[in-house]
Formats: sequence, C-alpha cells, structure tokens
Amino acid sequence: MPLSPGPEADADRFVLVASLDNARNLSNLLKAVHFRDQVTVFASANGIRVTAEAAKSVQGNAFIQLRFCRAPGQGSGPGSEASSRNLTFTVGVSALLLFDEKSQCLRRLLQQSEPGVVGEAVSAAIDAGYRHIDGAYSYQNETEVGAAVKRKIDEGVVTRENLFIVSKLWCTFHAPVDVKPSLMETLSALQLTYLDLYLIHFPVGFQKVLGELFPVRDNNMLVSEIDYVDTWKAMEALVDEGLVKSIGVSNFNVSQLQRLLSVARIIPAVNQVELHPYLTQPELVEFCSSRDITVTAFSPLGSPGRIQSKVNDSADPKDLLKDPVVKVIAEKHRKSPAQVLLRFHVQRNIATIPKSVSPARIRENAEIFDFELMEEDLQSLLALNKNWRVCQLNMLQGHRFYPFKDS
Repeated sequence: MPLSPGPEADADRFVLVASLDNARNLSNLLKAVHFRDQVTVFASANGIRVTAEAAKSVQGNAFIQLRFCRAPGQGSGPGSEASSRNLTFTVGVSALLLFDEKSQCLRRLLQQSEPGVVGEAVSAAIDAGYRHIDGAYSYQNETEVGAAVKRKIDEGVVTRENLFIVSKLWCTFHAPVDVKPSLMETLSALQLTYLDLYLIHFPVGFQKVLGELFPVRDNNMLVSEIDYVDTWKAMEALVDEGLVKSIGVSNFNVSQLQRLLSVARIIPAVNQVELHPYLTQPELVEFCSSRDITVTAFSPLGSPGRIQSKVNDSADPKDLLKDPVVKVIAEKHRKSPAQVLLRFHVQRNIATIPKSVSPARIRENAEIFDFELMEEDLQSLLALNKNWRVCQLNMLQGHRFYPFKDS
C-alpha cells in the first residue's frame, strides 16, 4: 500500500528499509514485482520519476536510496527537479507496506480517551503529518476515529491510500466463526472497506458475553479455551478476501510466535508489545527481527497518564519519564524525556505508538528525527531494564496462553 509523501512531506526525512525474506539479494529486490508496481503507482500518481541511486545490506535488511525527481512541467518552482527523497517500506512474507519514516515510527494509540477528544486528536495528528492510525475494537472509539478520518479525506487533507489504518480483534471474538463479523463491525464503524493491518489483540480468548469486553463472574474472568492458532487461520481468510492487507499479533511471547509460525500460511507482519527502557524484552525483539516480524512498542513512555486505580501496586513503569538517566540524556540533547524515549526505539528499528490527545504533544512526538542518541545513551537506557509492565493482567496467569510467563 503506497503512502505518497504529498506536498506537505518533509523531503529529507524518508528512509527505505526492506526485509530480504522475499528477495535474496538487492538485485532481485529491485526487480521484485510488488516493489516495481508500488513505485510505478507512486510515480504515476505524482508525476515523479524514480531511480535507485544506492543500496547496501545491513543485518539482513536492504537499505536502498531512491531519487525522486519531478517530471518536466511538474515542478513547483526553480530547483524543484533536485528534490531527493527516500521511502520506507517493509516487505513481509505475504504483504508489502509502504509508508514514510514518521508514519512508521510514530503511530497513534487511541485507547482510554474521553468521547470527542479522540476525534480531535486524530484530526490534529493527520494535520501534523501522521499517517498511521493504530486503534482497536476494545478502545470503543472506532466510530469517532472513522468520522475524523472521513472528515480529513473529505477536506482533501489526505486520501485513504495515504493512510495506514490498524485495528485489533478483541478477545471475545477468538472463535473462528466470530472473526469476520467482528472485522466487519470495525470496518463499518471506521467507514472503511479494508484495513491495512489487523492484529489478534491478545493470545487468551474470553467467553463471548453480549455487551461485555471483560466478562467477569465471581471475580473470575470468563476465559475460553479457543486456540489462537485456529483464530489465526480465520485471520488468514480475511487476507484472502481482500478485507485486510496484512495480519499480525499483539502481546505474543517467543514460544507462542514459534508455535504460530510452525503452522501459519501467512506469517505475522507485526507483533505489537509493551516496550520501554524498564521492559526491554531483548530475546523477544531479537526473535522477531530474525523472523522478519516488525515489532511495534506500545506504552513507550510507561503510560504515565493512567488514573491511580489502573496503576499496578508495584513494579510499575509510570515514572519512567522522571528517571534520572532519561532526564540527563534529554538535557544533553536538548530534548524532552519523551522524545528521548521515542528516539530510543526509532534507532533500534522499533516502531512506537505513544498515546496523546494533546495537539502540542502530538507535534512534539514527531520531532525526533533531528537528533541521534549516542551508543552510550542507548546502552544506558537498555541498562534500566527492570521487567516492569504496565499491562500485567494477573487474573489470567492461570491460562495456558497467558503470554507473560517466559518474559
């Protein structure tokens, strides 16, 4: 799915990253049908000539610099032909996603916000240049998100093709028969005909109780024994039908990914997990990298804005932004602690989805491409690991698919 930079794009902030799982060398990658088609569509739609100028391989990934020059008569002024950009795309086993670095690394997390606020946040994010909208059925705000997206499309600010929209299958809909109806409800709420990415939100399923996201009886969660492998097969069918471009998972551990990979026809494109300096999960990150599964970090700032009732009794990362190490690094680079924590992930090729409904903070979160953390900074942040989680869900510890046992 191409994401055209558009006239508002910052031309010097594009990087192209390609997984080599579908192309064994750079020559084949450049000749790949999907790659060629995506570039052709992009060039045709924008009157831009595309040429590959340089390529290199680093740790199994291809980094290719593309030059984009406006065709004669398409320039907006003197010197416009000299404009050079790079694109970011990721080639998965079954999918190709095309989007700019800002959209890849700074995705919107939309849960736990008051009605009306989310729509304004989505509008502000799109206006600020965000193109990746990360949501979920369980956030209970997809109607509001969809309305905001449609409004921006109608205003001509963005097109559907320029957006990368994600949702997640909730735990009460793990039964294969419920997977497609749940997606259709999400598509209806978002006023869309397809999703760019659809994730299994959590490996543990819940019993389906009408109107209840977390069905509890006698202080016990009503869990189901539905196997996420069976759920995944139903997810694969959504790709076959063209209802979603790519599929992935969230909150899966290494052993669960290994089990899924052993039977999957379509490899998960993404594993979205909690990740920050207090929870670095190096084995999980390395495993995903070795299997070309993109890692997306939720709660990258430690979720400091939670109300007290949602803060864990102990081992909670809510004060991560106040950590002395983070503050010292921020002062050294003349950046905010939040910007340092987001840059920490970006430099490790990990996408992040910080939650914010403040237009000023949404803009600030995007301003992390004008500095670089030193190796000693990265190591200092990695050394903060305490294995502290925002998302613990201790009530599910007894379930065979509880994912946080081996982390």
